[in-house]
Amino acid sequence: MLKEITLRLRSELRYNVIGLFHTAFPNRALIYRKRLSRPTYFLSLMTRIKNEARFLPEFIAHHKIIGAEHFYFYNNGSEDTPEAVLKPFIDRGMATIIPWETVPPSPSCYSDFFQKFASDSTWVAFIDADEFIIERRRGLLLNVLSTLDMAPALAINCRYFGSSFHETLPAGLVTNNFVRSDQSTDYHVKVIARPERVKAYYNGHNFIFDGLTSAVNYVGRPVRGTYAVKADQYDIEISHYVYRSKDNYLAKLKMGFPDKKGYKYRARRKDRVEPEFLTHNAFLNDWGRNTYGADIRDYMVDMGYKEPYI
Repeated sequence: MLKEITLRLRSELRYNVIGLFHTAFPNRALIYRKRLSRPTYFLSLMTRIKNEARFLPEFIAHHKIIGAEHFYFYNNGSEDTPEAVLKPFIDRGMATIIPWETVPPSPSCYSDFFQKFASDSTWVAFIDADEFIIERRRGLLLNVLSTLDMAPALAINCRYFGSSFHETLPAGLVTNNFVRSDQSTDYHVKVIARPERVKAYYNGHNFIFDGLTSAVNYVGRPVRGTYAVKADQYDIEISHYVYRSKDNYLAKLKMGFPDKKGYKYRARRKDRVEPEFLTHNAFLNDWGRNTYGADIRDYMVDMGYKEPYI
């Protein structure tokens, strides 16, 4: 508990200092291309990818079911042909893949997104390909975003899912195969933001917003920085599948990290393969499988997908 409070306070202090800096020097902010007409989409997703093609059809199907309309993928040197895997979605105008060779991809890919695509959407969720937004009641997420009048973003706590003791990646849906997690959410958050309110990049978890405003979590508490108060359960969470089998973890060791902080702290290391295999597995959590599994599978079948994707 003390560690959590300390991390949150340090993050809030750093966030406030950076927010003041960007208020004093607004020319350093992200460039946001305003549009004259109404946004095309109410909710879109922006995601950095590298060798995630195996999981992307399910990622799209899941978030399409809860209301997302378009998906922007910044492809950082993938070798698994995401364009071919996602062709059914690309052909239907639901997905855009942007080649992005800069290593690490952040924050430059965010600058590009805000210059070229952000204004097409009222709300954008900034999450990774191993993160699935869940809602405890159908339609809840869109309803919350529709009534979030003053806040520039909704901050969502993550719940970590472990390996479910899979040595190799099984065929089928991630949400069906990985059903063991921590009992409570983590204090890390990701945000769904109004692009027009974003002033500057903070990190992969949050942004600096106009007027020194801040994101709020589901219960309306301000979230300034990377962390928010965790809970046993929120009605809107992110299921973060951090360890999709031992083989997948080993493969991710070769992929690098999405930002400089990742390279500094190196959360994924070879000496952690075995310890991480056992973590985040204490709690049987098949709520996502029972709630979304059949709908995701049916949607993917209609899009033409077969094994190993379903």
